Amino acid sequence: MLLGAAINPLLLWMVKAETHVHVVLTALLSAFTGLVIFLVAAMDYPFRGDVSIGPEPFEQVSTSVMQSSESTQR
Repeated sequence: MLLGAAINPLLLWMVKAETHVHVVLTALLSAFTGLVIFLVAAMDYPFRGDVSIGPEPFEQVSTSVMQSSESTQR
């Protein structure tokens, strides 16, 4: 993934365009790629750390599913 992130700006400079267009496109591509790599690293362990998922949504879904299954069985 990091190799592809390094190759993309190099390939972008092969496109025939003005210098300021290359700079803007390379900056946008690099920022987007950096954000994607950051999100992959941050969400690698979704149940630990500052960016995490707590048990509350799962408990709420479990409770609502159990209540709805009990009401359909009666």
